[in-house]
Amino acid sequence: MDTFLRCDAVVSLTMRLIDSTVSPERRELVELHLLVCPACMGHVGKMRALRTSLSGLPGRPAPEHLLALAAGPASRVAVRPTTAIAPPERTTP
Repeated sequence: MDTFLRCDAVVSLTMRLIDSTVSPERRELVELHLLVCPACMGHVGKMRALRTSLSGLPGRPAPEHLLALAAGPASRVAVRPTTAIAPPERTTP
């Protein structure tokens, strides 16, 4: 087992950490990393706040790919939308 996680690994595990679906061993490594990395601690805090805000909205839960987009570039690889989304049209001046 690894003894230290890099920031990109922590970011990729953030939603599993928040949802309590990460293994106990990984959880311990993530928590150790968070003790020494203010950037990752801030990221996890923002994702928890986002999850809380979204869960308070009426209607259907937010799609996971939108949560991944909000989480940043590191998590965009893990979750992709199931339907194609057309890019916005460009307007020229």
